Amino acid sequence: MASVNDVVSFVSRNDVYYSRMFSCVGRNVQFCCERYHLYLCDMLCPFSFDDMLYVGRPIDEMSLSYADVIRELAVVRDGVLTFTDSHFSTADACSSIDFLCTV
Repeated sequence: MASVNDVVSFVSRNDVYYSRMFSCVGRNVQFCCERYHLYLCDMLCPFSFDDMLYVGRPIDEMSLSYADVIRELAVVRDGVLTFTDSHFSTADACSSIDFLCTV
């Protein structure tokens, strides 16, 4: 949630605050809260997000474009779709996802 990458930060905050039980990240946060008898704010306080606590803040167009590409690459990675060019492989999709999530 404290990632400098806008897409990673936005998605993780959305998963925790809005889509909790519909996402892997949200379910893990919920599990930790229940297991260790914590409130969500107690668990997230060490990260001191300051301006990041507002999940609804707008995300810029470039970040939206990155998110769309990451989503499509994840579908290719999972075998639901394939590349039309045989020069690209699933490993290329994984590498591209890693790169876009660390930009």
